[in-house]
Amino acid sequence: MKLSRRKLISNAAGLGFGFSLAPLAVIGADPSHQNGDAAPPATPDAWVRIAPNGVITIQTPSDEMGQGSMTALPVILAEELDADWEDVRIEFCPPDDQVYGNPNLAGLVLTVASWAVNSYYDRMRLHGAQMRRILLDSAARQWRVAASELHTGPSRIVHAPSGRTMTYGEAAAVTELPAQPPIIREEDLKRRDQFRLIGTDLPRRDIPAKSDGSARYAIDVRLPDLVHATVIRPPVPGARVRKIKVDKESPKHGMVEVIDLADRVAIVAARYSSVQAVRDSIRVEWDGVGRFDSRDARRQRTERVRDLSASGFPWQDEGNVDTAFAAAESILEGEYGSEYVYHAQMEPLNATARFHDDGSLEVWAGTQAPSHCVRSVAGATGIDPSAVRLHRMYSGGAFGRRGAADQDYAVDAAVLAKRLGRPVKVIWSREEDIHAGRFKPMSAQYLRAALDDSGRLLAWHHRVVSEESLTQGDPYRHGVWGKIPITGILGAEQSVYDIPHRRAEHLLEPAQVRVSPMRGVGVTPNRFAAESFLDEVAQAQGEDPLELRLRLAAQRPRARAVLEAVAAMAQWHRPRAHTALGLAFTAYDATLLACVAEVSVEMPAGRIRVHRLWSAVDPGLVVQPVNAQSQIQGGLMFGLSNALKERIDIREGEVQQSNFHDYSILQASEVPEVEVRLLEGGSHPSAIGEVGVLLPAPAVANAFTRLTGKRLRHLPFSPDRVRSLLGG
Repeated sequence: MKLSRRKLISNAAGLGFGFSLAPLAVIGADPSHQNGDAAPPATPDAWVRIAPNGVITIQTPSDEMGQGSMTALPVILAEELDADWEDVRIEFCPPDDQVYGNPNLAGLVLTVASWAVNSYYDRMRLHGAQMRRILLDSAARQWRVAASELHTGPSRIVHAPSGRTMTYGEAAAVTELPAQPPIIREEDLKRRDQFRLIGTDLPRRDIPAKSDGSARYAIDVRLPDLVHATVIRPPVPGARVRKIKVDKESPKHGMVEVIDLADRVAIVAARYSSVQAVRDSIRVEWDGVGRFDSRDARRQRTERVRDLSASGFPWQDEGNVDTAFAAAESILEGEYGSEYVYHAQMEPLNATARFHDDGSLEVWAGTQAPSHCVRSVAGATGIDPSAVRLHRMYSGGAFGRRGAADQDYAVDAAVLAKRLGRPVKVIWSREEDIHAGRFKPMSAQYLRAALDDSGRLLAWHHRVVSEESLTQGDPYRHGVWGKIPITGILGAEQSVYDIPHRRAEHLLEPAQVRVSPMRGVGVTPNRFAAESFLDEVAQAQGEDPLELRLRLAAQRPRARAVLEAVAAMAQWHRPRAHTALGLAFTAYDATLLACVAEVSVEMPAGRIRVHRLWSAVDPGLVVQPVNAQSQIQGGLMFGLSNALKERIDIREGEVQQSNFHDYSILQASEVPEVEVRLLEGGSHPSAIGEVGVLLPAPAVANAFTRLTGKRLRHLPFSPDRVRSLLGG
């Protein structure tokens, strides 16, 4: 729901708030405290509860996987409630889509795509303002005064004429909820200059427990009579078990059971170490594996993307592109590509499940998609979703992998718990997680630009061939969104630059490979291609890359401000010895960002060394400045790791990498100096978590070209590719 700047806002029945008059058993923001004995909300659609002792409990729909939105969302509600932040406790909301669903994510309780704070901002403000109004009206009745004579301070109500005060807890003890929630007008909300909490650096509530080791993740769950398990999956989706071979010399470590689940094989034992030992002695033969080879797929996709006779899904088609190219004085062309990429979340995929005698099921999992999790485990075990109790735990990293609709790791635990009649903890080993990974799709990209006789950029055409990760990762959302290949084509559009004729199209290329949305989705390879190609245009015209972008963004003052800021940070025009700078710019959601990289190249090793990264970001309004900085810095490192190192190779249907010794990620010694500047050019928050990922690749590639005269056209920029390009 968007808060209109012109209309009155009322709260529909499904957008509820709750009011609990009982003391709460919630401690801090550690989800483990609510997952056992905490009392449920007084109403099923509660967003905020106030106890007589003054404790304010706010529900947050966001998963907490290190990004901080579990704290940011309650900050927004607490701001309009005028709460004392020290009184606030945080709980994960129940997996109820009708009440807590994200309006920008098909109405699902889902934490992906940097659509938490920006999607819930207006709703959280509304709920806070409504609760504040209810408290004021209640106090007015108690004191027999007009509500207009009252005001609030941090968690208290004040009647200035008489000097009387009442805490929110005292008001809660005597408050009856109205039959209908109050109407909140625009003028009832705080002005930006009245904010006490939004825009300040409040400490994240999850950090203390994570720092002292008391925070609980799903992998920490311990239950009586618990057994451990892992699951062997086929190398490709759709394959079935043909034969299971167990080495006769397999070590025996107490109770061990090998279970054929038709499309996967489970190994169960009392201890996880026993599971691992037996896993190493088992070989599974599969039917329907196929012979997919990522090298062949790369060649085929490159050929297909070049074939202009085959049109794709028209993501953007503005002006008259064909006429512009026909009349062009000159046409530039460029090709780019990217490999499959693994999520590489640090906490292994895991979940614990326990069935009860009444047929109900408990599941402990860190998940980005709690409502999907409930539906998936219910469907897999043949029970009603209402019989599932999900304990939402912290996620030790996710990057999209814990957001898949089928919630495979949680389903594994539930299916085995039902079959064995006892609690089961399933842990995917790193090898299993990579072997059966759900990767960011491989892409092939073709771009062309039409210029007139003065060198003006008239037309832009961007073609992308890839899988669409939502077809497997979230078929429901894919269907609700009209089966648009959004994660494949997003970022290929030109939404900021003033180019009269623009076209972006996507050609779907399904393959027998598991794919899923990953942090940055298709925007990362698509902006790598687009911003690299724009530098090619600048080079062809003899124009400075910064000046070209400023000229194309002449009518976009926020975009120009971001570009000018990053140029000043990096001292763009200062000459360098032995290094070069590269620039890239993009929009994501309503966020504008630019990045400059300073690089050198070490030969004959073929190693690109990134010395510094500068980034200027305008995300509108910033709720938590320090956390926003941290998110962008982390995103820059994630994107740099993707750009320099990360790739998945598939031969004969088998993933070739198995662990971090052959799936390389950025090392601490390779982290460059990073400087981030936040510009707040809007009145509403927009994306933060994804944006840092998007630009290291084109910024580094453009710097590499300015340094060497050669262009990197394929992600990642591995040493073998650098040596091949430079003749080393």
